Order: sequence, then structure tokens, then C-alpha cells
Amino acid sequence: MLDRRHFLGAGFAALALGLVGSRRASCDAGGRIAPPSGGRPILGLNGLMSGPTTLIGGYRFSSRFDGDWPEDVSHPPLDASAQPQSIEEHSEVVVVGGGLSGLACAYHLREHRPIVLERLGRFGGASQGERWRGTEYSLGGAYFIEPDKGSSLESLYRELGLDRIVRIDAGASPAELNGAFIDDFWTWAGVPDEDRPAFEAYRELVAYYVEHYPEIPLVDGEDNEWILELDRVSLKEHVETALGGAAPALLASAIQSYCYSSFGAGWEEISAASGWNFIAAEEYGRWVLPGGNSTLAERLWERLSREPGVSLRSSCNVVDIRLDGGDGVVTYDTGAGVRRTIRASKVIVSCPKYVAKFIVRDLNNLDAEKLDAMQRIEYRPYVVANVLLSVRLERDFYDLFLLGDGVYPTNAEDAEKFSRPTDVVTGHFAQPGNRNQSVLTLYWPLPWDTARFTLTPNVSPLETYAARLAPRLDAILALLELPKRAVEQVRLVRWGHAMPVARPGFIADGLAERVRRSIGETIYFVEQDNWALPAVETCLLEAQSFSAEIEAGLTVRK
Repeated sequence: MLDRRHFLGAGFAALALGLVGSRRASCDAGGRIAPPSGGRPILGLNGLMSGPTTLIGGYRFSSRFDGDWPEDVSHPPLDASAQPQSIEEHSEVVVVGGGLSGLACAYHLREHRPIVLERLGRFGGASQGERWRGTEYSLGGAYFIEPDKGSSLESLYRELGLDRIVRIDAGASPAELNGAFIDDFWTWAGVPDEDRPAFEAYRELVAYYVEHYPEIPLVDGEDNEWILELDRVSLKEHVETALGGAAPALLASAIQSYCYSSFGAGWEEISAASGWNFIAAEEYGRWVLPGGNSTLAERLWERLSREPGVSLRSSCNVVDIRLDGGDGVVTYDTGAGVRRTIRASKVIVSCPKYVAKFIVRDLNNLDAEKLDAMQRIEYRPYVVANVLLSVRLERDFYDLFLLGDGVYPTNAEDAEKFSRPTDVVTGHFAQPGNRNQSVLTLYWPLPWDTARFTLTPNVSPLETYAARLAPRLDAILALLELPKRAVEQVRLVRWGHAMPVARPGFIADGLAERVRRSIGETIYFVEQDNWALPAVETCLLEAQSFSAEIEAGLTVRK
């Protein structure tokens, strides 16, 4: 379905060190496993704010970006002639990457005491979060779709206890249009009479794909040819063919705003199959957790932290993965620059392919078609602004789309000039209790190919983004009837390569199949970009599927 937007101490070395139980570990300078510390997906802020602030446009902005750091994403491969360090550990399973995909794989394979290696200091990837005065909110992914009854996803969510803390958003679709708050855009408030037939036809199209849902990942054994046909055309082309002509400007803008926010790309760029997979799924209702998707990551992290033998290691940068005699050999650098090596029966690469293609040794000779497919995946960044408010927000809504004057760009060049937040989520939406503070989460997609370079300090420092955001925030606060003085702090987050672009033909042309396939029966690839679909469900379903295959192989080898 859709979203919105590892390591072990269980081998011989662990036994020699007398390590017992799970380890929440970071990599220390001496090459040893440090005592359990840090790594939690949700960070508790210390007091009112965390770190220094900068006053811009009358708002106190945190002086640093959170998230990932594109200019620092360095995975230098070993020289072709270089050999790894001597083997220090042995493991059945090593997982490279501690986002949702990696954590889910480790969870399903927890009996095999996996080692999970995460480059950042915290697990969760783009599903990290923060806690401010008891209110949790997301730094990236905010919700996922209500699961089908009896499905494997429902079982997982219940196993993690998510069903007991979720708030389901199945209500109206509010929007801002021409400076006014519209309680439910799809009741056609503000829609010209002459455009209403097109809006009605679009709603009928949505209803059709709710009943005839394009499942991605594809389900083996099902008739998927109609989904492949949808994948061969863009969402824009498909919708306008169904409407019998160009969509009215306001309808086009509403769809474009949604696509920018959910895909990091325009409806003219994404496939109809991927588009309908997202849009139709919204009709099932959205599951919102306190802390958004960071709470899902946190629950996985907590369960793994309690599992005997599971080792979660943050600040560990993998630089080389290679085949050696039927095993995988993983080399990584600690946060202090010490290089270490693990031999594993199975290696799960749960980092994006733009990293994987550099660190899997000799990939061109191992599977040249796979490498070619990996190189064709495009990625888009986005920025998140969390606005911490010292007052309660009286309006009870989840996601407010900012349609402005009702005109959105239709190509990447215009998108760059237009760039601004597309929607506002209430970050406290699922928070229990009657609180006297609120969090507004603004999503700011950057839907053009070179956008990630604007997130580097030498091109556009934080102050540049803050200065562009401040007048937009003025308008949003006025719309919501909130005083500017209520803003305690604005915290900016950047995700440099978070959104794989679901281009037409990626699935139908066989690129997804080639991207997903393993190297022998040793190195497996599990991440949302397997299907170029930026979704929680993609992460979790791929983890379930590949973990079952991997476990079968481990059982055979025992």
C-alpha cells in the first residue's frame, strides 16, 4: 500500500567477550562495543529547546538542520586491491541500514541475532522523531494507511501494540485556498460551477481504484498485467484521458500539491500505478501515531533492544560489502574512524541504492543489469519544519493542504521557482490528553533533480531556508488564528535523498525486478526504492517477504 510521506554480539567474538543479551551500542574508538547508549529514533529535547537559536523573520529557528547531511554522506569504497581487516566477528545476519526497512528485517529475523549497522547516531532513518514537553512529533514520515483486516501488516501493528495508541484520520480534507480555510475541499467549496463535473468525474475515478486497488509491491501469482499497463503512463496522462481533456486548474493544483508532498515529484512525472496506489489508499483511512512514524521505528527499536543477542550499532558507516566463499564480508568505520569487519551468512542491504551501488564490491561483474537498474533510480529531497507552539490549536484537523491561489507548477523548472511548503500536519494529532501546547509540521518538498544541492551549507545555508519560510509561516499562523508570539521555536529538518521517484515504466520495464534481486543467496536488498515507492508499507512488506526467504536459507544451512 502506501505512506505519506544489526549488528550482533552473537558470533564468536561476542562469546569471547562474554556479552550477554542485546546491545544498544555505538562504535567506540577502541574498536570495542561500547555500553548500551543512544540510538533511539525519538529524541527527547532537553528543556525548552535543543541547542542555540537564530532569530529570523521574528522567529527563533534552531541554528542547525536535523535529519541527514547530504554533503557528509560519504561511503568511500575500499581500493580495488585492498583487503578487509581481519575478521573480528561472525554473524548469521548483518543488516546495513537502520531505517524502517532495516529495523523490520532485523525484527523478523531476531531469533538469528542480527547485527544492525546504522550510519547516523539514531535509528529510524526518515522516521525519526522528537519529544517536546511530553508531545512527540515526527521529523519525516507522519502516517501510514489503515491495514486490511487479517493482513500481515495488521498482525505486525498489533504485535507492536500500535492499535492501542493510534488515532485514525478518516475525516474531512481541509485546504487553504486564496487565504481562506476550507473545512473539506472535496465538498467543492471554492470550486467554480463549470469545473464541478470534472471534480465529480475525478471522485468517481478515485472510487474505482479503491475497489480495484493496484497493489505495490506486486503480489506473486495475481493478474498484475493491468497494473503494469497503469505503470506505463503518467498519472497526469491517465487522469486527463479519463476526464476526456485537460483537468481544470484547481483540480490539477490539488492533485499536484498531493503528489509533491507524497512523492516529491509532479503528477506528470510519476506513474499512474504508483499514483493510484497512494491516492486510493488514502480512502481507507490513515493511521496516525503519537510521534508519527517515529513511534513505529521506536517500537521496533525497543523490541530489538530487548532481544537476546541482537546488536544495534549506531554511528557505523559501512564502506564495503563483498562475497567471499559463499559468505558476505562487511567492513565499516566507527564514529571514531576505526575500521572493523564482520563475516555473515546473510547480508541485508537496507540503505538506498544510491549508497548500495558504491559499497557492494564488484557489483558490475556480479550483476551488471542490477547495477544499471539501480543507477536509473532518481531521488528527491524535502525539508520539514516543526513549529513548537505554547498554545493549544483549537481546530482539530490532521493534514491541511496549502493551495494558495489555486495554481501549481506543471514542470520541474517552474517547481524550483515556486518552491514552498505544500501542507501542514498537526504533529500532536494523536497525542493523548488535553495539552496546552501544539506542534505544526510543515512539509516542503523540493521536486526538481538538483534540489539536494540546495541543502548544502555552501549553496543554501539554513538561514536561506529560514528566511524563505518565515513569511509563509506568518500566513499559516494567521489562517489558523494563532499569535506569532506563541511560537517557541522552529526546527528545520532536511532529508537529502528521501524520495525515490516513481517514474512511468519502472515496474513495467522490469527495473524493479532487477533492483530487488539478490546477489547469489547471500546479499539481499530491502528498501522502499526497490519499487521506487516512498511508502511505509513498501518497507514493511519487502522486509516480510525477504526475511522469509532469508530465514529459509538459514534453516537449510543449519
